[in-house]
Amino acid sequence: MIMSQPNNEPIDKYVRYSEIVKSLVQSGKAKKVSKGFLAELMRTDEEPEDNTPDGDYYLDEKSKAVTLSEVGITKLEEIM
Repeated sequence: MIMSQPNNEPIDKYVRYSEIVKSLVQSGKAKKVSKGFLAELMRTDEEPEDNTPDGDYYLDEKSKAVTLSEVGITKLEEIM
């Protein structure tokens, strides 16, 4: 981003946020999206799915988006 005027705001917080983001781990699993409450109730699978994330965030390369997992949200709440 190009700034038209110099900004005298301290950048310490941005350096800290950058370090925090670098400590996050990408989840190896794809994010599970619920198809709806009734669909979940009518599931006939014998074993329940393991929806526990194995990382702090999910990366969706198609939409170029990152979403925090429950683990990542908890981790960031503890850090902040």
